[in-house]
Amino acid sequence: MTAPAATASPRHRAGPAGGGARRLLALLLALLAAPAPADTLDAVLARMAADQPHHYRYREVRYLQLLEDAFEARGDLFVATQRLLIVQRSPRPLLIRIGPARLLYLDPDNGVRRVQVVDDSTELPGITPLLRFFRAGHDRDRLQRYFEVRFEDRDGRWRLHLEPRATSAVQDMEVTGPDGGGPDRIRLRFDDGDHTRWFLTALSHGEQAEREMQAMAEAGNAAP
Repeated sequence: MTAPAATASPRHRAGPAGGGARRLLALLLALLAAPAPADTLDAVLARMAADQPHHYRYREVRYLQLLEDAFEARGDLFVATQRLLIVQRSPRPLLIRIGPARLLYLDPDNGVRRVQVVDDSTELPGITPLLRFFRAGHDRDRLQRYFEVRFEDRDGRWRLHLEPRATSAVQDMEVTGPDGGGPDRIRLRFDDGDHTRWFLTALSHGEQAEREMQAMAEAGNAAP
């Protein structure tokens, strides 16, 4: 008797749908594994200029040569075109409101209310570089008018190094933030060896931040 011929088992081949799904999955995995594109100076400045004003909760730490322990202050910071509002809450209340032509300083515990005329040439000890940086907004030329500017991006964070062109008590300033985001850390280094660090947490922007800024200014008797 002749043995029946062996029948070859049919092979299952992936159809077009199966191959397409695998290719799509591989593409998605590659995109997830790819590093985020590096930030640029223009992109950072554009984000800071958009949706103004910006409301930050801040923690300021000052390292002074004459003090063994660092001095720490906390409060709210509002940044808008030609406007800056600092509402310190601890260790004691202070308010600094800077507009296009006027600075208002309030120290309620000591009964101090001081008004000063300011412009872009006004030197305010310890705060002028910070003010000029935020006032520059997205204007790169204006920023470079006041600072030697160096920008880099590494390890998922952008870094903006600013060195004042004019004589200043501040030797240099560094602003940093995560790629795709705004600033969250600022360091000011002074000629006498002191330095200050600001740690920022973004809370709101746009119309909501504008309402919050006006409410805090009015509560502090600093409304325009």
